[in-house]
Amino acid sequence: MRILKIVAAVVGALVLTVVLLEVAKKNARGESETVSRVDNGFTFEMATVPRALDNSRARLDLKIAGPLKESMQPVIRYVGLANADPLMPNEVPLVLADSSKGTWFTEFATGTRGSAIRYRFEILNAKDSAVASFTMPDGSPFETKARGEVPRLVLIGHLGFMFGTVFFIALAAVFGLWTLFGSARLKTPLTFMLLAGLFTLLGGYPFGFAMNWYAFGTIWEGVPFGTDATDNKTQLLLLYFLLVIFSGLGTITGNRLGRDVFGKTALAVMSLLSFFVMLGIYLIPHSAQFSPATTKAVCYSLIALGVLVYLVGYLKTRRA
Repeated sequence: MRILKIVAAVVGALVLTVVLLEVAKKNARGESETVSRVDNGFTFEMATVPRALDNSRARLDLKIAGPLKESMQPVIRYVGLANADPLMPNEVPLVLADSSKGTWFTEFATGTRGSAIRYRFEILNAKDSAVASFTMPDGSPFETKARGEVPRLVLIGHLGFMFGTVFFIALAAVFGLWTLFGSARLKTPLTFMLLAGLFTLLGGYPFGFAMNWYAFGTIWEGVPFGTDATDNKTQLLLLYFLLVIFSGLGTITGNRLGRDVFGKTALAVMSLLSFFVMLGIYLIPHSAQFSPATTKAVCYSLIALGVLVYLVGYLKTRRA
């Protein structure tokens, strides 16, 4: 019977792991996607190029259908990532690839890793006035980021540890639920929380540092060193794991290195909630970026909240 329970827990954890990884994959926005738009009678369609190898060349292929006259010229307007000029003054005419299919293209040199260009497409008339434009569906420009080549060992290490993180969190959630119903010891989900925290630390920091360095030429951009959303998501996830681990340190270590600052029910619920914390984080698109002020406000507020929750529990146990 015990073996069947363990098998059921592992299978359930694997299912939850697959669900979380699918959510993360769909929200990664790091792969090419087909985008189309209709503007002033013209239909635009393109497979996006979100990233390209650094110090190389990237090609953009665009399909245009509509009343395109000989006096009209499709162009690309672009600007570097560091330049916030919305007018995008740099202009390059597109080259006709196949008139029968209405396909056009342009090529550009990519810069060093971490650099990027933002761009949009326009159709200009004989007076150089835009008669139609093509951007992302929300009106923001397209972006292609130069990415360095990441060594396979670094990539495998990062992905392996992050997969382990998801799996152990799924196990913690399953056994946390069972603990609430009295069919599992509290130490089991808390041990899986400890393993998840360890895997997050290894996968997100030493291997994460290496991933950032090889891919983008940076090491770490989580607060207080930067406002990158991906690095800060990792940081906040680890913060929650540490909150649960230190809150249940007594149970995890057999009261050798401390004591629990919350009761059995609260700690079981916190273990169960870890899955939903990770799900919430994964629902944020991997490539999403927010304003520096918003990022700092959210991160520092959540860090302060985590510390406050722990201190409240710690002070209550001291009085008990």
